[in-house]
Amino acid sequence: MLHPNAKIIYVDYYGALLNVYRNANDLGFESPLFACCGFEGSQYHFSFTHGCGDEQSSVCADPLKALSWDGIHLTEASYHAIANGILNGPYSDPPLSELC
Repeated sequence: MLHPNAKIIYVDYYGALLNVYRNANDLGFESPLFACCGFEGSQYHFSFTHGCGDEQSSVCADPLKALSWDGIHLTEASYHAIANGILNGPYSDPPLSELC
């Protein structure tokens, strides 16, 4: 055996992300489909032709309440909720809390 002390942990990242979207309001997120930084007037505050940082773009008042930063990338708050589900919740097997 090459690495006898190695441990393999299955992590369900998709399940953790799906849980965040399904329970967005309970986790303190508002309007989970809307991008925090995006093009004013576009559907979901997202545009393929006008990105975050363009002159016509704007940023939401509180990024901690947004799931998506720019319609493609998640916010820090979203990643925190996903990591919490993996580190402390049911999205790793065996649970990481048992190994640390």
